[in-house]
Amino acid sequence: MNTIFAPYRRYFEIAGRSSRTEYWGFIGLILMLWAGAVLLGYAFGGRLEKGALVGGSAMVDVVNMAYTLFVLGSLIPSLTVSIRRLHDAGHSGFWMLIYFVPLIGGLFMLYMMLKTGDLGSNAYGPDPRVPY
Repeated sequence: MNTIFAPYRRYFEIAGRSSRTEYWGFIGLILMLWAGAVLLGYAFGGRLEKGALVGGSAMVDVVNMAYTLFVLGSLIPSLTVSIRRLHDAGHSGFWMLIYFVPLIGGLFMLYMMLKTGDLGSNAYGPDPRVPY
């Protein structure tokens, strides 16, 4: 549970490394909250159109606002945990720019996020899987 919230504790920290558990736990948290927001919106009479909850009662707007604030607050941690995940595999954070290459960039980054990190220390710091 600690690793899921670690990106918030390391909000602006791009130095160092992050394990797959930390990265995917954080992504899972974001996806679960998105699903919860959609289900809550449906419960209040909203519907999903073009990826956004619309219609229904005023509570749909409250759910949208709350989730939007969460996403904005999670933007920087999601970028920094991705950079640290790249560091874990021994790659520079500049590889994040590959996202701008349509389709191939996203697939390549998915591979990089799933890839096992370097064993032991590397140029970016100690192995995050080894307890201190």
